[in-house]
Amino acid sequence: MMMHETIKLILQYEDYSSKIHILNDYLIHKSEIAKDVHRLYSAYKLNESELEKILSKIHKKIDSRNMEYFKEPNLVVSLFDALINLGNVCPNGKKLLDIATELYEPTYDEVLKLRAEDWDTFDGIHEIQSNHDTRVLIEKLNSNMLDKYEGFLNDEYNAALADKKIDSLHQIIQLRSFSGAEEFKQVFDLFLNETVAFFEETKWGYLCSLVIKGSENQEIGVYKFLMERANSEIALATKLKYKQLIEVLQEEDYFRSEAEYSSEEESL
Repeated sequence: MMMHETIKLILQYEDYSSKIHILNDYLIHKSEIAKDVHRLYSAYKLNESELEKILSKIHKKIDSRNMEYFKEPNLVVSLFDALINLGNVCPNGKKLLDIATELYEPTYDEVLKLRAEDWDTFDGIHEIQSNHDTRVLIEKLNSNMLDKYEGFLNDEYNAALADKKIDSLHQIIQLRSFSGAEEFKQVFDLFLNETVAFFEETKWGYLCSLVIKGSENQEIGVYKFLMERANSEIALATKLKYKQLIEVLQEEDYFRSEAEYSSEEESL
């Protein structure tokens, strides 16, 4: 078990949720890999024996895929960058890319996207120095993490839909796009059924958010879909819900147009 996981287990009955990221950052800063990266960036301070020892250790960690050592994607990139900066060292970039990708664990937060500029440095006359190999690694890593994130959301979406977990579906839908009209209609009917028998503001808010999200994809044709449903619906209470959703969508379209107009005015 990693140290930060052990500490969280010990403190599980205390309210440290707002400070756990500070603790995590501290542990990462004090980690073995962070110290090794720092030493490599200051390799001119090492003698030949010390440098060979640290390089040998790092390559063994890479070959054994010691995940506890590598900690997080950012540190793997820093390690790669530090090794490249040594000049005559050729690290196995593919292995480090695979390790960094595996270390990324998607959550409902936005996908992690590293900025290549964060690894830029300044030379003796204060000109920005950018390592091409590091930038290429970051581009590939960002692409891998995006694929992993989208796969995670799709898996979570399918599981929530199968179990009809409305709250989870609402959360996931804000983070992904609908593949088409049929997928939208499937979720719409599920959400609508939650408001037909018993009206609840939270569930109604989910339905309104769903309609707005679906309207971002013009191919779905949300407005036409709602109009057709409203015209064909027999139950008056349900028909009124459709009409209200149409008003919600019209209001959203108005605000979008106003925002676009203001943006164009500011650019003039």
